[in-house]
Amino acid sequence: MADQWWCVQFGRQDGPMSLDELKVRLRDVDTREVFVWRDGFDDWKRVEDVPEVMPPRPLQPPPFRAEVHERKPIPSKTRSVMIAAMLAVATFVVIFGLTYLLPALWRWLSK
Repeated sequence: MADQWWCVQFGRQDGPMSLDELKVRLRDVDTREVFVWRDGFDDWKRVEDVPEVMPPRPLQPPPFRAEVHERKPIPSKTRSVMIAAMLAVATFVVIFGLTYLLPALWRWLSK
């Protein structure tokens, strides 16, 4: 029979499964609290202690290229829309103030 693996993850024991199935299961999991066992192990082992289960990690990241990650300027059309929206809001505030707030303030002051 092929190499069979078991794992304990989130307090639940699963298995048997192949090494490939185990790797898929552990792909997007925080493996700090996951244990594995297979024939030949004396006891359960942490995933970090079993190199064939751990996904390969890059030794160092690729060089950072600032020119690729520079902030792009806002297109002029978007800027025009933003300015128009701000002017519309300002106009609404002025009209609302002149229409409702000033007369109410005037009535309150004239009492």
